[in-house]
Amino acid sequence: MESIRIGFFKTARLKIILLCIGLLIGVFMAIKNAYALPRGFKSTVVVGEGLHAPTSLAFAPDGRIFIAEQNGEVRIVKNGILLSAPFVVIPITFELERGLLGIAFDPKFDKNHYIYFFYTTSSSSKGNPSTPHNRVSRFTANGDMALTGSEVIILDNIPSPSDEHNAGCLRFGLDRKLYISTGDGGHDYGQNAQDLNSLNGKILRTNPNGTVPNDNPFIGQANVRAEIWAYGLRNPYRFTIHPLTGIPIIADVGDETWEEVDIGETGANYCWPFAEGPEPEGISCAYPIYAYKHGNDTIGAAIIGGVVYNGDNFPSEYTGNYFFGDFMLGYIWRMILNELNQVVSVTVFDKRAFGVVDFAEGPDGALYYITQRHGRFSSQLVKIYYEP
Repeated sequence: MESIRIGFFKTARLKIILLCIGLLIGVFMAIKNAYALPRGFKSTVVVGEGLHAPTSLAFAPDGRIFIAEQNGEVRIVKNGILLSAPFVVIPITFELERGLLGIAFDPKFDKNHYIYFFYTTSSSSKGNPSTPHNRVSRFTANGDMALTGSEVIILDNIPSPSDEHNAGCLRFGLDRKLYISTGDGGHDYGQNAQDLNSLNGKILRTNPNGTVPNDNPFIGQANVRAEIWAYGLRNPYRFTIHPLTGIPIIADVGDETWEEVDIGETGANYCWPFAEGPEPEGISCAYPIYAYKHGNDTIGAAIIGGVVYNGDNFPSEYTGNYFFGDFMLGYIWRMILNELNQVVSVTVFDKRAFGVVDFAEGPDGALYYITQRHGRFSSQLVKIYYEP
């Protein structure tokens, strides 16, 4: 009888162990599937160590990846290796959301070797005291280093009244004009977004040398900054230029309720601080084409745009899709747009991009993004590609 009892307990214990193993495998597979990319897509960490608070990335025509770090260093990834020597170290003011924030290559880089940066500085300049402000400057590349003394200031004295909401994205349009995003200044400075004599809370548009294009919407108007292309934005930290239409697609970081995606229109008013997301209805605004709310099942809090895919690595049905993320949530979404820039669908593409701050499409057709250190996750450069 004793041996039967022992055998019974051994059998029962074995069943429990096997059941627990089965449950653990099931949980593991559920977690794996919950975080998995769509079938055929894979991701790999290109750079997993050595990056310090990266903020923006851009591809050189020869395939090198330039990464701006908030501390003022510009790093280069060459043939998959992060070079130890920085391209340039820009003296910056580094506080919370201040620092080196944006990077863009001149459309004629192969000939002029110009690279543009958006950064916060406290250095005095013409018409500006030694207080924090944002600046767009151009540097000339000489191989993997910037030419000493090559900095040319393109646009200066963009106010930075607080250490929040500086935005700082730089993109060249198909029209070869430089588009610049600026935040409202944070805290109690939301009204700057509606002030056409302020450069804050705007999308600005200049020629590559900093002069104002003749077709900017507010050129020639009294008490209006001619650089303004669109206004009424809170913190458009990242935007992209549609590679086929040239239309900017703007991701505006929200306040307490909504994160939004806006279609850029010349002269448009997105109505911050009087409107956020789709609320309130019925006012004269350029409303977002898509918004997601804080506190629902997505729990998003800081939208990060984004690229419109136009490469040859993903399946053809992904061409023209807009990919964007959320810094806090770690999601990447796939948005399908029709020819009128209306949203057809938005689906989760990945759930592992914690701390994502910028996206770019590589010359290999892969989707690249960078992350800032976020909890237990380090700063990384990640590549998503299709391999059936």
